[in-house]
Amino acid sequence: MCAVRRDVVCLKKKINRVGDHFTDDGDWIWTSITSMEKYLLGAEATGRGLKVASMFVNKVLDKVKGIPVIVTDGYLPYHTVMFERYGIWIREPYKGRGRPSKDKLIPHPDLNYGQVIKTRKGKRLEKVEHTSVFGTVPKDLLNTSAVERNNGTMRTRSSRLKRRSLTFPKTRETTNDSLKLYRAHYNLCRDHGSLCVTRKHNGGVYKHVSPAMKMNLTDHVWSMRELMSFSYRNTMSQ
Repeated sequence: MCAVRRDVVCLKKKINRVGDHFTDDGDWIWTSITSMEKYLLGAEATGRGLKVASMFVNKVLDKVKGIPVIVTDGYLPYHTVMFERYGIWIREPYKGRGRPSKDKLIPHPDLNYGQVIKTRKGKRLEKVEHTSVFGTVPKDLLNTSAVERNNGTMRTRSSRLKRRSLTFPKTRETTNDSLKLYRAHYNLCRDHGSLCVTRKHNGGVYKHVSPAMKMNLTDHVWSMRELMSFSYRNTMSQ
């Protein structure tokens, strides 16, 4: 990893430019998941580019307290978005000679952000690089296996995301509606195979739990009847 000051210089030249050459072309599925609790934070069908990446990432990170350990793929705009969100403006002390220095944006000292960069030649995967961009990400967390596994589950359980299907998505609106339903069902209505409560902590009974139970958002696995009859209130505009 480069020193912090060197990273700032490098990013200073690219800030507000990285990813701008991508346009809003086609439809992409953006997903975010917590690697330990397997809780699906966000799933959205939209375009591509720096503005879209900033909108999705900030929407997801607004749900998280503090600064979490963040790992993404090697998509360039992520680099800029993390730097802008968690950057700190500082000014070096004036030494009494020449012009005063300008404010400088540096990464937050508590920011630990890493990337998994995959190099492909055609359809063949040639190289995988695990890099800590800001701070230090533990080796056991420096991977995107949780979100990649979830992408496979999404394609299995949502026919709109399959490449060849009679129910292929015709509009972004209907696709996003189906993703909202999938996200609610995934987090609340199914027990996760890798999440469990051991016998020691559950009166001698071993049972699997849902991601929402692991996050202490509920105390049981919901049924579809309970989900569909739940009184939902949209507070986003308030």
